[in-house]
Amino acid sequence: MFKSHRKSQAELIVVPKSLQHKALDICHISHTGLDKTYQIVSNRYYWKGVYIDTKNFVFSCEQCMKNKSFTPKHAPPQSNRIPTRPGDYISVDIKGPLPNSGYVLTVLDHFSIHIVLYSLKNITAETVSKHILNYISIHGRPSQILSDRGLQFTSEVFSLINKTLGIKLSHTSPFHPQTNGQTERLNPAIESSILTLQDQNIYNGLIHPSTGYTPNLLHFGRNLPLIFDTFDNNSEPLFLDKAHYVQDLLQQLNTAYELTYSTLTRKQVEQNNRLAKNSRPRALHVGDIVYLKSKGAFKTRFEGPYTIIAKRGEVNYTIQALDNKSARSFTVHVDRLRYAPGRKSHLISHDTTPNESKTRYFLRSSMHQI
Repeated sequence: MFKSHRKSQAELIVVPKSLQHKALDICHISHTGLDKTYQIVSNRYYWKGVYIDTKNFVFSCEQCMKNKSFTPKHAPPQSNRIPTRPGDYISVDIKGPLPNSGYVLTVLDHFSIHIVLYSLKNITAETVSKHILNYISIHGRPSQILSDRGLQFTSEVFSLINKTLGIKLSHTSPFHPQTNGQTERLNPAIESSILTLQDQNIYNGLIHPSTGYTPNLLHFGRNLPLIFDTFDNNSEPLFLDKAHYVQDLLQQLNTAYELTYSTLTRKQVEQNNRLAKNSRPRALHVGDIVYLKSKGAFKTRFEGPYTIIAKRGEVNYTIQALDNKSARSFTVHVDRLRYAPGRKSHLISHDTTPNESKTRYFLRSSMHQI
């Protein structure tokens, strides 16, 4: 049966429902996109709903989903908690291995933006936990620690330490550390100027744009002498009445803390508004089939398929390999997931064996086997 093309008046072959998946398979053999695939289909074949079926076939193609780029708008930013005082909320991050085969552990105070760097020979859970305990013994116990999901920070020893001290642990999504935004923004600075470790003092002694104060002033209540101040005769301390000094210092710190909290809040609102312009919510549901963005070279862009087994908060999902209930499940950020629409049942090939004989249909001059 044939039907005339509405523009060219060429005769189109009317494909029965039982063979539509074969026609689409031929036209999509080069894995072209929707527009080009539909152009190939519509110039040769016809059936009711041909465009909708072509769209479903292309968008549900496993090879296309694994190998073609996918750049959806990011999920809306999630606001981080803004602390009201130094020492309340810290984040930790590991950088390396460095050229000398070592590592750097970064501890950032989210209120004062004060950083402490530790040089590590290895990054075992015991080594990392020991240095974080050392930080706590000097700077005090925080109420919350934010980290990625590295083995050092999800280990039993690290969890036990924090449980014993009553510290809440929070983790960023794997391969999506934007949750730990302040620490991530520090990484370029660490790479370029702070890796010598003594330069952290210079960083902490300079006014930070996020607060309007130096990290040292907010963290310790005073600006510490820097290497440039060694021969500065004006750096001698002023001897004031102790009572007046303490009262004046507390008043200055209270003012600084209030202004810092206000500035951090305003900066976060500005950042979220800026990010929200290029973001939109992505609604995925338990049971959906998805592909996961790959990491590393010489791999397909996406791997899978996986099925969503749980939703964690607003932007994280726990996934598991499809049809493998014994496979390890893990949690990822929605920005790393690519939704896989289900293919319509009549567009699925039901061939049981690759060598099974197939009926040949010759379509005029094209001589296509479908």
